[in-house]
Amino acid sequence: MIKRIAIVILLLTCIFPPSLKAQASNNLFDAYGNFYSGNYTDAIIAFDKLIKENSSVRPVDFLYRGICEYKTGRYQQALSDFRIAADKNIPEACLWIARTHVVLDNFNEAITFLGKYLQQSPEIETGEIKKDPEFKKLHTLEGWYELWQNDRNSNIQEIIDEAEYLAGKQKFGEAHLLIEGNPEQQNIRLLLCNSKIYTSEGNVELAINELTSGLAGSPDNLLLLKQKAAYLAMLKDYSEAYTILTKVLITVPEDFTVRYSHAEVAYYSGNLADAKNDIDLYLKYFNNEEAVFLAGKIEYASGRYLNALRYFNSLLEKNTSSAEYFKARGLTYYYTNTLQQAAYDLSMSLDLVPDDAEANYFLGLTHDSLGNKKMACYYMNRARKYGEPEAIEFLQINCQE
Repeated sequence: MIKRIAIVILLLTCIFPPSLKAQASNNLFDAYGNFYSGNYTDAIIAFDKLIKENSSVRPVDFLYRGICEYKTGRYQQALSDFRIAADKNIPEACLWIARTHVVLDNFNEAITFLGKYLQQSPEIETGEIKKDPEFKKLHTLEGWYELWQNDRNSNIQEIIDEAEYLAGKQKFGEAHLLIEGNPEQQNIRLLLCNSKIYTSEGNVELAINELTSGLAGSPDNLLLLKQKAAYLAMLKDYSEAYTILTKVLITVPEDFTVRYSHAEVAYYSGNLADAKNDIDLYLKYFNNEEAVFLAGKIEYASGRYLNALRYFNSLLEKNTSSAEYFKARGLTYYYTNTLQQAAYDLSMSLDLVPDDAEANYFLGLTHDSLGNKKMACYYMNRARKYGEPEAIEFLQINCQE
Protein backbone atom coordinates (compact mmCIF):
# COMPACT_ATOMS: atom_id res chain seq x y z
CA MET A 1 0.00 0.00 0.00
CA ILE A 2 1.36 3.35 -0.98
CA LYS A 3 1.81 5.73 1.95
CA ARG A 4 4.89 7.81 1.13
CA ILE A 5 4.19 11.48 0.36
CA ALA A 6 6.53 13.46 -1.89
CA ILE A 7 6.99 17.22 -2.23
CA VAL A 8 5.11 18.72 -5.17
CA ILE A 9 7.46 19.70 -7.99
CA LEU A 10 6.99 23.27 -9.21
CA LEU A 11 7.06 22.49 -12.89
CA LEU A 12 6.58 25.96 -14.25
CA THR A 13 9.60 27.62 -12.66
CA CYS A 14 11.70 27.18 -15.77
CA ILE A 15 9.03 28.55 -18.08
CA PHE A 16 7.74 31.73 -16.48
CA PRO A 17 9.46 34.52 -14.54
CA PRO A 18 8.66 34.34 -10.79
CA SER A 19 6.55 37.49 -10.85
CA LEU A 20 4.33 36.12 -13.60
CA LYS A 21 4.39 32.44 -12.71
CA ALA A 22 1.17 32.12 -10.67
CA GLN A 23 -1.02 34.22 -12.97
CA ALA A 24 0.51 32.82 -16.14
CA SER A 25 0.14 29.22 -15.01
CA ASN A 26 -3.55 29.73 -14.25
CA ASN A 27 -4.11 31.27 -17.67
CA LEU A 28 -2.01 28.57 -19.31
CA PHE A 29 -4.00 25.74 -17.78
CA ASP A 30 -7.32 27.46 -18.40
CA ALA A 31 -6.37 28.04 -22.03
CA TYR A 32 -5.30 24.49 -22.81
CA GLY A 33 -7.74 22.79 -20.45
CA ASN A 34 -10.65 24.50 -22.16
CA PHE A 35 -9.10 23.88 -25.57
CA TYR A 36 -8.74 20.13 -25.06
CA SER A 37 -12.21 19.85 -23.54
CA GLY A 38 -13.72 21.65 -26.54
CA ASN A 39 -14.66 24.89 -24.77
CA TYR A 40 -13.11 27.08 -27.44
CA THR A 41 -14.72 30.38 -26.49
CA ASP A 42 -13.51 30.09 -22.90
CA ALA A 43 -10.13 28.99 -24.21
CA ILE A 44 -9.82 32.14 -26.34
CA ILE A 45 -10.48 34.31 -23.28
CA ALA A 46 -7.74 32.49 -21.37
CA PHE A 47 -5.34 32.66 -24.32
CA ASP A 48 -5.98 36.41 -24.60
CA LYS A 49 -4.99 36.84 -20.96
CA LEU A 50 -2.01 34.54 -21.30
CA ILE A 51 -0.65 36.33 -24.34
CA LYS A 52 -1.38 39.82 -23.02
CA GLU A 53 0.07 39.36 -19.55
CA ASN A 54 3.06 37.14 -20.29
CA SER A 55 6.03 38.94 -21.80
CA SER A 56 7.69 35.61 -22.66
CA VAL A 57 4.71 34.14 -24.49
CA ARG A 58 5.47 31.09 -26.61
CA PRO A 59 4.73 30.92 -30.34
CA VAL A 60 2.74 27.74 -29.77
CA ASP A 61 0.22 29.74 -27.74
CA PHE A 62 -0.61 31.78 -30.84
CA LEU A 63 -1.07 28.55 -32.77
CA TYR A 64 -3.60 27.17 -30.30
CA ARG A 65 -5.46 30.44 -29.93
CA GLY A 66 -5.68 30.44 -33.71
CA ILE A 67 -7.12 26.91 -33.69
CA CYS A 68 -9.77 28.04 -31.21
CA GLU A 69 -10.59 31.00 -33.43
CA TYR A 70 -10.78 28.69 -36.45
CA LYS A 71 -13.14 26.34 -34.56
CA THR A 72 -15.43 29.26 -33.71
CA GLY A 73 -15.45 30.68 -37.25
CA ARG A 74 -13.15 33.66 -36.63
CA TYR A 75 -11.04 32.95 -39.68
CA GLN A 76 -9.24 36.27 -40.13
CA GLN A 77 -8.20 36.35 -36.48
CA ALA A 78 -7.09 32.74 -36.84
CA LEU A 79 -4.95 33.56 -39.88
CA SER A 80 -3.26 36.36 -37.97
CA ASP A 81 -2.31 34.05 -35.10
CA PHE A 82 -1.24 31.24 -37.42
CA ARG A 83 1.08 33.61 -39.29
CA ILE A 84 2.75 34.70 -36.06
CA ALA A 85 3.32 31.06 -35.11
CA ALA A 86 4.57 30.17 -38.61
CA ASP A 87 7.03 33.08 -38.54
CA LYS A 88 8.35 31.65 -35.27
CA ASN A 89 9.05 28.24 -36.87
CA ILE A 90 5.98 26.30 -35.73
CA PRO A 91 5.39 24.01 -38.76
CA GLU A 92 1.86 23.03 -37.75
CA ALA A 93 0.82 26.65 -38.20
CA CYS A 94 1.29 26.22 -41.97
CA LEU A 95 -1.12 23.30 -41.91
CA TRP A 96 -3.75 25.42 -40.19
CA ILE A 97 -3.15 28.32 -42.55
CA ALA A 98 -3.85 25.89 -45.38
CA ARG A 99 -7.07 24.72 -43.71
CA THR A 100 -8.19 28.29 -43.20
CA HIS A 101 -7.53 29.19 -46.83
CA VAL A 102 -9.65 26.21 -47.94
CA VAL A 103 -12.56 27.56 -45.89
CA LEU A 104 -12.03 30.97 -47.49
CA ASP A 105 -11.83 29.36 -50.98
CA ASN A 106 -8.21 30.47 -51.48
CA PHE A 107 -7.18 27.12 -52.89
CA ASN A 108 -3.82 28.12 -54.37
CA GLU A 109 -2.77 29.63 -51.05
CA ALA A 110 -3.87 26.45 -49.32
CA ILE A 111 -1.68 24.33 -51.63
CA THR A 112 1.29 26.65 -51.04
CA PHE A 113 1.10 26.39 -47.27
CA LEU A 114 0.52 22.64 -47.36
CA GLY A 115 3.75 22.39 -49.32
CA LYS A 116 5.56 24.46 -46.69
CA TYR A 117 4.18 22.22 -43.97
CA LEU A 118 5.40 19.08 -45.70
CA GLN A 119 8.86 20.55 -46.18
CA GLN A 120 9.17 21.56 -42.55
CA SER A 121 7.72 18.39 -40.99
CA PRO A 122 9.78 15.28 -41.71
CA GLU A 123 8.05 13.17 -39.04
CA ILE A 124 4.36 13.60 -39.86
CA GLU A 125 1.89 11.01 -41.13
CA THR A 126 0.91 12.37 -44.50
CA GLY A 127 -1.84 9.78 -44.85
CA GLU A 128 -3.87 11.70 -42.30
CA ILE A 129 -3.61 14.86 -44.40
CA LYS A 130 -4.68 13.06 -47.55
CA LYS A 131 -7.76 11.71 -45.74
CA ASP A 132 -8.57 15.02 -44.02
CA PRO A 133 -12.10 15.99 -45.19
CA GLU A 134 -11.18 19.66 -44.87
CA PHE A 135 -8.82 19.27 -47.83
CA LYS A 136 -11.30 17.42 -50.05
CA LYS A 137 -11.86 20.54 -52.18
CA LEU A 138 -8.19 20.41 -53.21
CA HIS A 139 -8.16 16.86 -54.49
CA THR A 140 -8.96 17.74 -58.12
CA LEU A 141 -6.29 20.43 -58.39
CA GLU A 142 -3.02 19.84 -60.19
CA GLY A 143 -1.16 21.38 -57.27
CA TRP A 144 -2.56 18.73 -54.95
CA TYR A 145 -1.14 15.97 -57.16
CA GLU A 146 2.25 17.65 -57.31
CA LEU A 147 2.47 17.90 -53.53
CA TRP A 148 2.93 14.17 -53.16
CA GLN A 149 5.36 13.39 -56.00
CA ASN A 150 8.52 13.82 -53.92
CA ASP A 151 7.07 13.32 -50.51
CA ARG A 152 9.63 11.71 -48.21
CA ASN A 153 6.96 11.24 -45.56
CA SER A 154 4.93 9.03 -47.88
CA ASN A 155 7.97 6.79 -48.39
CA ILE A 156 8.37 6.44 -44.64
CA GLN A 157 4.66 5.67 -44.34
CA GLU A 158 4.96 2.90 -46.94
CA ILE A 159 7.70 1.27 -44.86
CA ILE A 160 5.62 1.56 -41.71
CA ASP A 161 2.54 0.12 -43.41
CA GLU A 162 4.53 -2.84 -44.73
CA ALA A 163 6.25 -3.44 -41.38
CA GLU A 164 2.92 -3.38 -39.55
CA TYR A 165 1.46 -5.77 -42.11
CA LEU A 166 4.33 -8.19 -41.57
CA ALA A 167 4.00 -7.89 -37.79
CA GLY A 168 0.28 -8.61 -38.10
CA LYS A 169 1.26 -11.86 -39.86
CA GLN A 170 3.62 -12.67 -36.95
CA LYS A 171 6.63 -12.12 -39.22
CA PHE A 172 8.37 -9.99 -36.64
CA GLY A 173 11.91 -10.63 -37.85
CA GLU A 174 11.06 -9.51 -41.38
CA ALA A 175 9.32 -6.42 -40.03
CA HIS A 176 12.38 -5.44 -37.99
CA LEU A 177 14.72 -6.05 -40.94
CA LEU A 178 12.58 -3.87 -43.18
CA ILE A 179 12.92 -0.95 -40.77
CA GLU A 180 16.47 -1.51 -39.60
CA GLY A 181 17.74 -2.00 -43.14
CA ASN A 182 16.44 1.39 -44.19
CA PRO A 183 18.98 4.25 -44.43
CA GLU A 184 16.59 6.38 -42.37
CA GLN A 185 16.11 3.85 -39.61
CA GLN A 186 16.72 6.61 -37.01
CA ASN A 187 13.68 8.49 -38.30
CA ILE A 188 11.49 9.07 -35.26
CA ARG A 189 8.45 7.44 -36.83
CA LEU A 190 10.44 4.36 -37.81
CA LEU A 191 11.90 4.09 -34.31
CA LEU A 192 8.44 4.30 -32.79
CA CYS A 193 7.09 1.72 -35.23
CA ASN A 194 9.96 -0.68 -34.54
CA SER A 195 9.48 -0.30 -30.80
CA LYS A 196 5.74 -1.03 -31.09
CA ILE A 197 6.48 -4.17 -33.07
CA TYR A 198 8.84 -5.32 -30.31
CA THR A 199 6.04 -4.68 -27.82
CA SER A 200 3.50 -6.62 -29.88
CA GLU A 201 5.78 -9.67 -29.78
CA GLY A 202 6.22 -9.32 -26.01
CA ASN A 203 9.68 -7.76 -25.94
CA VAL A 204 9.00 -4.53 -24.06
CA GLU A 205 12.64 -4.31 -22.94
CA LEU A 206 13.80 -4.31 -26.57
CA ALA A 207 11.17 -1.68 -27.36
CA ILE A 208 12.68 0.51 -24.65
CA ASN A 209 16.17 -0.10 -26.00
CA GLU A 210 15.00 1.04 -29.44
CA LEU A 211 13.71 4.31 -28.04
CA THR A 212 16.81 4.79 -25.91
CA SER A 213 18.94 4.60 -29.03
CA GLY A 214 16.81 7.28 -30.62
CA LEU A 215 17.02 9.47 -27.53
CA ALA A 216 20.81 9.28 -27.66
CA GLY A 217 20.64 11.46 -30.76
CA SER A 218 17.50 13.40 -29.82
CA PRO A 219 17.42 13.53 -26.01
CA ASP A 220 14.55 16.02 -25.86
CA ASN A 221 12.22 14.41 -28.40
CA LEU A 222 8.85 14.41 -26.67
CA LEU A 223 7.35 11.58 -28.72
CA LEU A 224 10.20 9.24 -27.80
CA LEU A 225 10.16 10.30 -24.15
CA LYS A 226 6.41 9.82 -23.77
CA GLN A 227 6.47 6.41 -25.44
CA LYS A 228 9.44 5.26 -23.36
CA ALA A 229 7.59 6.28 -20.20
CA ALA A 230 4.56 4.28 -21.33
CA TYR A 231 6.69 1.18 -21.86
CA LEU A 232 8.38 1.61 -18.48
CA ALA A 233 4.95 1.80 -16.86
CA MET A 234 4.05 -1.45 -18.62
CA LEU A 235 7.04 -3.02 -16.86
CA LYS A 236 5.97 -1.36 -13.59
CA ASP A 237 9.13 0.73 -13.52
CA TYR A 238 7.05 3.63 -12.30
CA SER A 239 9.91 5.56 -10.74
CA GLU A 240 11.79 5.92 -14.03
CA ALA A 241 8.56 6.67 -15.91
CA TYR A 242 7.81 9.36 -13.33
CA THR A 243 11.24 10.93 -13.87
CA ILE A 244 10.79 11.02 -17.64
CA LEU A 245 7.27 12.46 -17.55
CA THR A 246 8.36 15.10 -15.05
CA LYS A 247 10.93 16.19 -17.64
CA VAL A 248 8.26 16.24 -20.34
CA LEU A 249 5.89 18.36 -18.24
CA ILE A 250 8.57 20.94 -17.63
CA THR A 251 8.63 21.45 -21.41
CA VAL A 252 4.88 21.12 -22.06
CA PRO A 253 2.98 21.71 -18.79
CA GLU A 254 -0.19 22.22 -20.83
CA ASP A 255 -0.23 18.62 -22.15
CA PHE A 256 -3.10 17.13 -20.15
CA THR A 257 -2.62 13.63 -21.55
CA VAL A 258 0.91 13.64 -20.16
CA ARG A 259 -0.32 15.18 -16.91
CA TYR A 260 -2.76 12.30 -16.40
CA SER A 261 -0.02 9.75 -17.10
CA HIS A 262 2.26 11.64 -14.72
CA ALA A 263 -0.41 11.49 -12.01
CA GLU A 264 -0.73 7.75 -12.54
CA VAL A 265 2.99 6.92 -12.35
CA ALA A 266 3.41 9.36 -9.45
CA TYR A 267 0.71 7.42 -7.60
CA TYR A 268 2.31 4.05 -8.28
CA SER A 269 5.80 5.30 -7.41
CA GLY A 270 4.61 6.75 -4.11
CA ASN A 271 4.84 10.43 -5.03
CA LEU A 272 1.36 11.06 -3.70
CA ALA A 273 1.53 14.83 -3.28
CA ASP A 274 2.58 15.20 -6.90
CA ALA A 275 -0.09 12.73 -7.99
CA LYS A 276 -2.78 14.72 -6.18
CA ASN A 277 -1.58 18.00 -7.65
CA ASP A 278 -1.76 16.54 -11.15
CA ILE A 279 -5.12 14.81 -10.84
CA ASP A 280 -6.77 17.82 -9.19
CA LEU A 281 -5.65 19.99 -12.09
CA TYR A 282 -6.78 17.36 -14.61
CA LEU A 283 -10.23 17.02 -13.04
CA LYS A 284 -10.76 20.76 -13.28
CA TYR A 285 -11.26 20.29 -17.03
CA PHE A 286 -11.97 16.57 -17.54
CA ASN A 287 -14.30 14.45 -15.44
CA ASN A 288 -14.01 10.96 -16.90
CA GLU A 289 -14.44 7.86 -14.73
CA GLU A 290 -10.82 6.78 -15.06
CA ALA A 291 -9.57 10.08 -13.66
CA VAL A 292 -12.13 10.16 -10.84
CA PHE A 293 -11.11 6.63 -9.84
CA LEU A 294 -7.44 7.55 -9.83
CA ALA A 295 -8.23 10.59 -7.66
CA GLY A 296 -10.02 8.31 -5.21
CA LYS A 297 -7.10 5.89 -5.10
CA ILE A 298 -4.66 8.73 -4.45
CA GLU A 299 -6.78 9.97 -1.53
CA TYR A 300 -7.08 6.43 -0.18
CA ALA A 301 -3.32 5.83 -0.40
CA SER A 302 -2.75 9.15 1.36
CA GLY A 303 -5.02 8.13 4.23
CA ARG A 304 -7.67 10.72 3.43
CA TYR A 305 -10.48 8.19 3.50
CA LEU A 306 -13.44 10.56 3.60
CA ASN A 307 -12.17 12.30 0.47
CA ALA A 308 -11.67 8.91 -1.17
CA LEU A 309 -15.23 7.93 -0.35
CA ARG A 310 -16.57 11.02 -2.11
CA TYR A 311 -14.87 9.94 -5.32
CA PHE A 312 -15.88 6.27 -5.04
CA ASN A 313 -19.47 7.19 -4.16
CA SER A 314 -19.75 9.39 -7.24
CA LEU A 315 -18.51 6.53 -9.42
CA LEU A 316 -20.89 3.97 -7.96
CA GLU A 317 -23.83 6.33 -8.34
CA LYS A 318 -23.35 6.00 -12.10
CA ASN A 319 -21.77 2.57 -12.52
CA THR A 320 -22.53 -0.46 -10.36
CA SER A 321 -20.93 -2.98 -12.72
CA SER A 322 -17.33 -2.38 -11.66
CA ALA A 323 -15.76 -4.79 -9.19
CA GLU A 324 -12.87 -2.35 -8.79
CA TYR A 325 -15.15 0.44 -7.61
CA PHE A 326 -16.90 -1.74 -5.04
CA LYS A 327 -13.59 -3.13 -3.82
CA ALA A 328 -12.02 0.32 -3.49
CA ARG A 329 -14.97 1.65 -1.52
CA GLY A 330 -15.11 -1.49 0.56
CA LEU A 331 -11.45 -1.16 1.55
CA THR A 332 -12.02 2.48 2.39
CA TYR A 333 -15.01 1.64 4.58
CA TYR A 334 -12.90 -1.01 6.31
CA TYR A 335 -10.27 1.57 7.26
CA THR A 336 -12.95 3.95 8.55
CA ASN A 337 -14.37 1.08 10.65
CA THR A 338 -17.66 1.23 8.75
CA LEU A 339 -17.76 -2.53 8.75
CA GLN A 340 -21.26 -3.38 7.54
CA GLN A 341 -20.78 -1.17 4.49
CA ALA A 342 -17.33 -2.66 3.94
CA ALA A 343 -18.77 -6.18 4.01
CA TYR A 344 -21.49 -5.22 1.55
CA ASP A 345 -19.12 -3.59 -0.94
CA LEU A 346 -16.51 -6.32 -0.78
CA SER A 347 -19.24 -8.95 -1.28
CA MET A 348 -20.51 -7.03 -4.31
CA SER A 349 -16.97 -6.90 -5.67
CA LEU A 350 -16.57 -10.66 -5.24
CA ASP A 351 -19.89 -11.31 -6.93
CA LEU A 352 -18.33 -9.73 -10.01
CA VAL A 353 -14.77 -11.08 -9.61
CA PRO A 354 -14.81 -14.06 -7.21
CA ASP A 355 -11.09 -14.87 -7.42
CA ASP A 356 -9.78 -11.48 -6.24
CA ALA A 357 -7.39 -12.51 -3.46
CA GLU A 358 -7.21 -9.06 -1.82
CA ALA A 359 -10.98 -8.60 -1.76
CA ASN A 360 -11.40 -12.05 -0.18
CA TYR A 361 -8.72 -11.24 2.40
CA PHE A 362 -10.28 -7.94 3.46
CA LEU A 363 -13.75 -9.41 3.53
CA GLY A 364 -12.31 -12.03 5.89
CA LEU A 365 -10.83 -9.29 8.07
CA THR A 366 -14.14 -7.44 8.01
CA HIS A 367 -16.11 -10.48 9.16
CA ASP A 368 -13.51 -11.11 11.85
CA SER A 369 -13.99 -7.56 13.13
CA LEU A 370 -17.76 -8.10 13.07
CA GLY A 371 -17.36 -11.28 15.14
CA ASN A 372 -18.32 -13.62 12.28
CA LYS A 373 -15.47 -16.11 12.78
CA LYS A 374 -16.84 -18.79 10.47
CA MET A 375 -17.27 -16.35 7.59
CA ALA A 376 -13.87 -14.83 8.31
CA CYS A 377 -12.20 -18.24 7.98
CA TYR A 378 -14.19 -19.03 4.85
CA TYR A 379 -12.98 -15.90 3.04
CA MET A 380 -9.45 -16.28 4.37
CA ASN A 381 -9.30 -19.77 2.89
CA ARG A 382 -10.43 -18.34 -0.42
CA ALA A 383 -7.82 -15.58 -0.15
CA ARG A 384 -5.08 -18.17 0.43
CA LYS A 385 -6.37 -20.24 -2.48
CA TYR A 386 -6.16 -17.25 -4.82
CA GLY A 387 -2.66 -16.25 -3.73
CA GLU A 388 -2.87 -13.86 -0.76
CA PRO A 389 0.12 -14.80 1.48
CA GLU A 390 -1.07 -12.75 4.47
CA ALA A 391 -4.09 -15.02 4.78
CA ILE A 392 -1.89 -17.93 5.89
CA GLU A 393 -0.94 -16.41 9.25
CA PHE A 394 -4.55 -15.48 9.97
CA LEU A 395 -5.67 -19.04 9.24
CA GLN A 396 -2.96 -20.53 11.43
CA ILE A 397 -3.91 -18.36 14.39
CA ASN A 398 -7.68 -18.21 14.04
CA CYS A 399 -8.95 -21.11 11.96
CA GLN A 400 -7.43 -24.34 13.32
CA GLU A 401 -10.62 -25.96 14.58
